[in-house]
Amino acid sequence: MTLTIKVLTLIYVITGMAVMGEAQNQQSSNQAIPNFVAIGERAPNIELPTIMNFPRASASLQDFKGKLLILDFWATYCPPCIISMPKLSELQKQFDDKIQVLLVGAEDEPMARKLFASKPQIQLPNALGVYQQLAQHFGVPALDTFVWIDSHGVVRAVTDGEQVRAEHIQAILEGRPVKLTSQMGYGPRIKFDRHSPFLIDGNGAGAADLRYHSIISGALRGVGPVMVTDRKEPYKDRRIFVANYTIQALYLTAFGDDAPGGPGSQFSRIRHSLEVANPGRFTQKENENLYCYELIVPIEMAGRLRQMMRADLDRFFGTIGTIEKRKVKAMVLTRIGKDSVKLPPHEPLEPWMVAAGIPEGEGQLHMHDYPITLQQLLEYFVKVPTLDETGLSGMVDLGYGYKELFVERKGDMAYIRNTLTKYGIALQEAEREVDFLVIRDDPARR
Repeated sequence: MTLTIKVLTLIYVITGMAVMGEAQNQQSSNQAIPNFVAIGERAPNIELPTIMNFPRASASLQDFKGKLLILDFWATYCPPCIISMPKLSELQKQFDDKIQVLLVGAEDEPMARKLFASKPQIQLPNALGVYQQLAQHFGVPALDTFVWIDSHGVVRAVTDGEQVRAEHIQAILEGRPVKLTSQMGYGPRIKFDRHSPFLIDGNGAGAADLRYHSIISGALRGVGPVMVTDRKEPYKDRRIFVANYTIQALYLTAFGDDAPGGPGSQFSRIRHSLEVANPGRFTQKENENLYCYELIVPIEMAGRLRQMMRADLDRFFGTIGTIEKRKVKAMVLTRIGKDSVKLPPHEPLEPWMVAAGIPEGEGQLHMHDYPITLQQLLEYFVKVPTLDETGLSGMVDLGYGYKELFVERKGDMAYIRNTLTKYGIALQEAEREVDFLVIRDDPARR
C-alpha cells in the first residue's frame, strides 16, 4: 500500500527544485521583452508605483542611489522566500541606511498584507505590480532570487538567498572584491514555450508531426529548472523534457518509474549514490554542468520512454545508472495497538494524482490542500530512507496545511508522531534492504 498525505508543491519540495510559477518559466511570444541589463551595467530608472511598509507610497530605482539595493523576488507560496525574510530583516537593521532590502512581490497586496500581519518581525518594504517587469530586465529566472545594485546604480550580482550574507554586503560597501555566484538560469529572457518541442522551428510551429528525436544540450539561459511530461495531444505520454538539470537530476528523472513513490515520482536525494572518479562534473557551477534533455517517441514506444532516456544518459555521459538493494538503517511505518481511530475510506484520486505516482484505490494519509506520499515526506524531514509497512488503506488527517508544516513548524516530527499514534501507526528505526539509485562510471569508457 502507498499511504499518501496532502501537501502543496510535490515535486519542488521533495526533490529540492526551485519553487516557481508559470510566469517565471516561460515568456509569451506576443510580449515585448525589455532590454536586458547584465551584471556590470547600470540599472534603468524603473518606477515602483506601489510600495508597502515604506515611508513613501511610491518610488523609483533611482531613489535608492547611494545605498546598496538588494531586490528580493518572492511570493507567499515560496517557502524558501518566507524562511529567509527574518534574516533579511536583521541584515537591514545591522547595516541601517547603508543598504536597502526591497521585496518584489509576485502577488497582489491583500496576500502580502496577510503574511506581514502574521509575521510582525518582518519589517521590509514590498514593491507591488512590477515583478514581471523587473524580472525580465534583470534576467531573474525564478522566485527566491536576489538582484544586487550598488550605490552607483550598477548591477553587481544576481544570486540565490545563500549569497545574501553580512560579509558579502560589507565587502561591497567597502569596495573590496567579492565573488558572488550567479543564480541558476540567470540571463536574458528568450522566446520559449515549455510545452513545444525544444529547438525545433523556433520552438513551436511545424513540429506537430515529429515522431522521434532525442536532444541533449547545455543550459538554457533565462529560465529556471523545468520538467514537462505531456498529458495532452499531440505529445501525450510520448514526450519528456527537462531543462537546467545536473547529471544526477537527469538520472533521478529517468528512473522515476521505479522510485518508491511509484511511476512519475523520483528517488529522494538520500536514496542515490554517486560513485564516480570525477564528482565535480556532477556539481552545478553557475550555468556550467547543467543540461537540457528532450525525448519524443512514437506512441507505440511510450511505455519505454524513461528506459530510453536512461540509455541516452549512459551513452552521452559515459556513466551507468542502476538500482541496487542495500541494507541500511531506515525509518519504518508500522501498525501498533488495537485501540485506534478508524480510518475512513479513501477518496477517488484525480488523474494527475495517479500520474504523480499515487496509485488509484490505495490508502491515503491526508494533510489539508494537496497529496504527497508519506514515505517521501518523512524522508525529506528525517534524512534517512523511510518505508511503509502498515498495509493500511484509508485516510489519516494530520491537520496541517503546507505552510504550517514546511515553513512555520518546519516539519514538527513530534507532532507527526503523536498524530500517527492516534491511528495506530508508529515510526520506528530498523534495518532494512532499500532500493538505491547508483550512478557509476562506465568501465568500458575509462
